[in-house]
Amino acid sequence: MRLATRPQATLTLWDEITPRRRMVGVYAPDIHQAVEVTNSLRLPFPPAADIMHLARNHILTQEPFTGRLTHDRALVLSSIRAGRIYVSLDDIGVGRGFRFSALKADATVDAQMGDEVTAGPVRRFRVDAPEATRALEAVIRLIRNGQAVATSPPGASRLDYEDARPGVYRVEIVAPKRSLPQAKSDIVWIYSNPIYVRAPSD
Repeated sequence: MRLATRPQATLTLWDEITPRRRMVGVYAPDIHQAVEVTNSLRLPFPPAADIMHLARNHILTQEPFTGRLTHDRALVLSSIRAGRIYVSLDDIGVGRGFRFSALKADATVDAQMGDEVTAGPVRRFRVDAPEATRALEAVIRLIRNGQAVATSPPGASRLDYEDARPGVYRVEIVAPKRSLPQAKSDIVWIYSNPIYVRAPSD
């Protein structure tokens, strides 16, 4: 955790691209397992297993897995393509249970993470945070076009925010340094994929 930093350049580029087109974000570590000591000596560090355990892609499928390879593989791939995936640094806390959606006035779901919808009446953006949020005193941040528009109190399990404007809305849940003894600063624990609210002419 001492080496963890916010990937600001990557997030900025993502926020610049997504107003023009959809782009699914995933955790994809660059694992070389090779620290060059001399021209002829390389150490296999850091171990791939350690890197893979730092974070996890959580995929939300439309239906349960069946145990049948062809069916389940299609479910996974369709969920990734649809952007129904979020990333959590599970080394900080278990990320299972996160949800991000947009609700209509009657509280029915209008859009889920990865969906594209047309701007119109006011929508309520709802973020449900994992159970570990409370112990971490983590803060939910709703981001529109790269700028935070709503922030929860530390440890809150839900954030609701209403907005009618077009924009690309995504979520970061930030764990504070005080909850992470080895961290040098606050760390983004969970990154969502966006909900895309397009202007009618887009």
